[in-house]
Amino acid sequence: MKSYALKEIAQWQKEVSNQDTKISLPSLQRGFVWKPNQIEALWDSIFRGYPIGAILMSEDEDENRFLLDGQQRCTSIALGHYNPFDNNAGKFLSLKDYKPSIWIDIAPNNYTEGQKFVFRCLTKSHPWGYQLKDNSVTLSMSNRRNALSFFKPLTESYLELSSKDISPWDAYFPIPLAYILEIETQSFVVFKNELIQKTSTLKIETQHSNKEFVDYTLLEKDEFEENIKNIFIGYCNYKNLSIPEITVNAKVLKEDDSDTNESQDPTLFVRLNSSGTRISGEELIYSVYKAKFPKIKDLVENIGSTYIAPSKIISLFSRLIICEQSNYMNYQKDISIQNFRKKIIESDFQEKLQAYIGVENQSKAKKIIENALSILTKNEPDFPPILLKLLILTNFDLFFVLLTYINKRGFETLSEVEKNEISSNYVYILWFNKDAKKIASSLFDLLLSESENRTWPNSIKILIKENLLVPIVEPILLRKQLDEIVIKNQIQFDHFDIIENKELFFSEIKDQLLYNILNKPVGCN
Repeated sequence: MKSYALKEIAQWQKEVSNQDTKISLPSLQRGFVWKPNQIEALWDSIFRGYPIGAILMSEDEDENRFLLDGQQRCTSIALGHYNPFDNNAGKFLSLKDYKPSIWIDIAPNNYTEGQKFVFRCLTKSHPWGYQLKDNSVTLSMSNRRNALSFFKPLTESYLELSSKDISPWDAYFPIPLAYILEIETQSFVVFKNELIQKTSTLKIETQHSNKEFVDYTLLEKDEFEENIKNIFIGYCNYKNLSIPEITVNAKVLKEDDSDTNESQDPTLFVRLNSSGTRISGEELIYSVYKAKFPKIKDLVENIGSTYIAPSKIISLFSRLIICEQSNYMNYQKDISIQNFRKKIIESDFQEKLQAYIGVENQSKAKKIIENALSILTKNEPDFPPILLKLLILTNFDLFFVLLTYINKRGFETLSEVEKNEISSNYVYILWFNKDAKKIASSLFDLLLSESENRTWPNSIKILIKENLLVPIVEPILLRKQLDEIVIKNQIQFDHFDIIENKELFFSEIKDQLLYNILNKPVGCN
């Protein structure tokens, strides 16, 4: 059985021009989805000498090799070899632009729960890393501010930071893991000397270094000998570990998906996904779609801009087409993978979905979404991006109703007065409904499936009578208050990604809205 050293995996996982064998991801594969604590746990297993499973490969008639299972582990292994200070690190198969960096704490005063080694994975949204003791918990806001002030005091947003600008904040003697993996020796003395030499170039601070650079010269002292020996043992385990390959016939990639028996898994990919990080229904639908139409991937990723994931785009417009096929008489809930497999083999559905996705710069779906965003932002150029993200993600079904309404009515037929009414009433429905799951389908029935053309304000009245909305304040006043809260508190777009409890965040904003408006109530018209 063929097996790979971890350094070899790191090489072929990257797009290296001088590779003898090209390793590719099949089109049905999702992107890299592992969380930082999963990456850190993998490297802890490697340094402890634990087995980390096999990888599943396929080879076609042209000797092209495909990684069917093991992408998350292989990418995490490659990231461990990535030197954040190396400008020529190459591109990763499943990572577009930003590459997380992995560090290791040589001599921590504490350890991560359940792990023997302290690895720190730094990402774009968490460039300072997570807490040392519990690596699933974010740093406090004060620690993030302190880290950011050290990383780059003049940077307005931490999203602008590159990998070479950042380092773990809750750490004691951190160094890039690549520094260790680059060493080639079986001698502890040589290992220690090279390790200390590599740390001599680092000038970083941590929350434990008392606003000074970490003093790596301390590692030369005898009291740190045991720490470095433990790292050396981990390094030796890494050098001795290999991952076996299981090879399957390439025709499994072309397996016919025409079997729509709902009791069966739709593809090999679903079965491989039965362990590890589960893929969501929307992501699986997107994977099935990419498998059938591999050239469409870049187009889909361009439709939702930074607000809507590609997997949601396919789900949204699949639902929209099903509604359209029923002449908008029935509200379509989230589509299941089984239903999507049934629909995607229908030529009419296929053609409609392809027509919505379109071709470059001619996507009907992109235009509908842009029109919806222009309504929600009221075409204001300085509209806070975080507010727009909240309006979309708080209740995605409500956003689906808005897209469907625009598609049926035609954006060009809507007057400016109607657009302003939709914008204000959308916020009212979003924040003051009594049943988030039912509100979208009820609004759909009122606006789209009824024979008469109802307006959004008229629908508000009916929803209040049906006890699905709370009669608090006139929608236009509510909208103004929400805008003011976001602007006053300077809530930024990138803050959304670090909010752990988003439901609580939404609730706090709603409480502030109520506080601002309840002293001067205005009846709904």
